Amino acid sequence: MRRITAVLLSIVMCIGVLSGCSGAEVGYLDISRKMMQADGMSFDADVEMNVDLDVLKAAITDFAVEYMGVTEESLTELDGLTGKKTVTMHFSGKEDIQNLDVYMKTSVTVDGKTYDLGEMIYGPKLGMYVSKEALLNGARLVALLDGKENAYDDDLFYTRLQNAFMDETYIRILSEDDMVGTVPEDMTALYDSMIEFLLDGFDGFTTDGMIMKTGSNTYRLKANAKEYVELGIKATEYIANNLEKVCDALEVFLTDYKQYCTAEEAEALEYVIVRLQSVKGNQEEHKEEIMTALEEMKDILENDPDAKKLMDLLEGLVLEASITDNGDTFRETEDLTFQYQGKEMFALHLTDYIKLAAVTVDVPSDCLTLEETDALYQQVENSVNPVTSASITYAKDAAEDPTATIDFLHETELLFGGSDLDFSNFIIEDGRIYLPLRMICDGMDETVRWDSAAKQAYVVQEVDGTTKETPMSGLIYENRTYVKIRDFEALGYTVDFDSQSDPYYNFVTLTK
Repeated sequence: MRRITAVLLSIVMCIGVLSGCSGAEVGYLDISRKMMQADGMSFDADVEMNVDLDVLKAAITDFAVEYMGVTEESLTELDGLTGKKTVTMHFSGKEDIQNLDVYMKTSVTVDGKTYDLGEMIYGPKLGMYVSKEALLNGARLVALLDGKENAYDDDLFYTRLQNAFMDETYIRILSEDDMVGTVPEDMTALYDSMIEFLLDGFDGFTTDGMIMKTGSNTYRLKANAKEYVELGIKATEYIANNLEKVCDALEVFLTDYKQYCTAEEAEALEYVIVRLQSVKGNQEEHKEEIMTALEEMKDILENDPDAKKLMDLLEGLVLEASITDNGDTFRETEDLTFQYQGKEMFALHLTDYIKLAAVTVDVPSDCLTLEETDALYQQVENSVNPVTSASITYAKDAAEDPTATIDFLHETELLFGGSDLDFSNFIIEDGRIYLPLRMICDGMDETVRWDSAAKQAYVVQEVDGTTKETPMSGLIYENRTYVKIRDFEALGYTVDFDSQSDPYYNFVTLTK
């Protein structure tokens, strides 16, 4: 019984709390209905974000000291947080509302310098694509925000990256087959059904002035996060006192939605509908359950010291938004501010101009796969930040764990953080470990040549201006050459084994 109550509360808390259905709220929903039922739209938005790093540092320090048990002196990684930072962003593009397809161009300006992050194309039936600028200029932006001196500080890396992708335009992040979910055939009807659910299920519910009509065609929403929590409590009380009305409205919406679902999804929704009918048959029991949970929540918020601190903190997080309906065009603004101990820590301002119009979003005809992109990027990265060693870990009991972990280490930290971590099956033969030659060589930036006639692998190296080919023999398993780690000594590598420090794993370090 608790499950259906939780489902009901989740749906309403996510959709109903911010909307409400009386007076100004109905007008706000009418604008939402108009926009959602359009064929498409174009948009042009500007965002400005301001962060006071000193206030942010104080907030993080206070939280870490009080709740993580650390000392202020130990938080040396926060030393760089000082001054103020402004970041602006520009978005423009179009959206096919009925098919949920989006085309968007983005640029970011930091410290007076603008970075073109190119185009993104996304849709449940299209997949997800980005233009190469997302990678090329995104890398520059990451290096700037990282603030560390490393191999990515000069233009050599970016010039080589630009040259590597010179003949490419788009990168496919996800194909249509990788996308999750389906798009209903009639989105207009589904949007309309969702709005009707709010109007019918929450008839008479108000947001207590959070949504106001400020002009003949303008609506404004303003509240802090503490007020949103309080409104959530009020919405939950409304549900408890109007269970039949809310359940009836939700049942109608889910029944409408079910016709657009797969057979498996429809079966799950049918179960929810049956449970909703059960709730209506036991209204008093569910009302008591909801009200008991609410009283417990109120008691925590009013009397628990940590909860009271959280509510005080949420009071400093304020959202103010407005929308103006000018026929087939709209102007939206959003201002999000976060104050900590009376000082502004974060502020965001957005202005968005929208024009309703039928649009189409096309899929790029020629693009790189994510695997091809990764190979090109790694080749360039290795040229400016070479791999120096590989740390290999494998279980002493291969039958228990037949996978080796291989961590390829570079001269300096990688631009996007972390390390080149890979995993591979391994073979134990006569007490010696064999690993795939090509995978190790790819990670160590070595070239492998395969002689299919002789069924022999060679590692090709440039030594003092001369090309040297070293034969690498081992085991052929599932069309892959596996070689002993010691064989890499023939390539000039140092191999160090550690079989004593851990009872379950062996460690090998392969150093150029």
